Amino acid sequence: MSTPVPWHLLPGPLVMIDLETTGTSATHHRIVELAAVRKAPGEPTRVLHTLVDHGQQRVGATHIHGITRRMLDGAPGIDEVLPLLRRLCEGATMVAHNASFEHRFLRTEMDRCGGVWGMPRLCTLLLARRLHPERKGAGGHGLGGMARCYDIEVKAAHTALGDVRMMSAMLGQMLRRFSEHERLPSALQESSRPAAEDWQWPEGGQQVRLKPRWG
Repeated sequence: MSTPVPWHLLPGPLVMIDLETTGTSATHHRIVELAAVRKAPGEPTRVLHTLVDHGQQRVGATHIHGITRRMLDGAPGIDEVLPLLRRLCEGATMVAHNASFEHRFLRTEMDRCGGVWGMPRLCTLLLARRLHPERKGAGGHGLGGMARCYDIEVKAAHTALGDVRMMSAMLGQMLRRFSEHERLPSALQESSRPAAEDWQWPEGGQQVRLKPRWG
C-alpha cells in the first residue's frame, strides 16, 4: 500500500492549471485549451477541461499541442470559461509547472474580459529546481523529465489535461519524498507567490457548452 500524499503540507485547496496556447507571448497569442483540477481535503476532485475558441484562424504549433483550427469550432470563448474557472478557484492556490506562464496568459485574458487576475500560486518547476538541484543539465526540470524521474507515465503530453495529471502525480511524489526533509518548507516558500490585492473576476455565469479535447 503506497504512502498517502501529504497534501496538508501545501496551503489549503489547490487548483492545478495547464494551458495550451497559440504561442509564448501573452500579449500576442491566445489560449486554445484549458484544464483545471481542484483538490481540497474533504471535497471531491473537480475538473474543468475545454478547448477554447479564440476567434482567430491561427492555432500555433499543431505539431506540439495537436490542436487544429477545426477542433475549436463550437468551443466556448475564454470569456465564457473564466466564470466557470472561478468556481474552482475560490479560496485556492493555483499550481502550475512554470506558473508565471499561466499567470501571464490568465492575467491578459482577464484584463480583456474586465477582470483582474491575481491568484496566489505555486510553481512546480521552481519547486523541482530547488528540491532536485542535481538534475540541472542532467535531464532537466521540465514536466516530462521530472515525470520520468519519478517513474510516472508520460501520457498525453502537451495536452492541457494530460499535463495537469502528470503535474499532480509529480507534485504528490515530491511531497512524499521530501515530506520530512529540512529543505521542503523553504523550497515551497521560494516557489510560491502571494495573491494580488486588487484581483477580481469578470461578470458571467451563463450556461456554457464545453468542448473537451476528448469527447
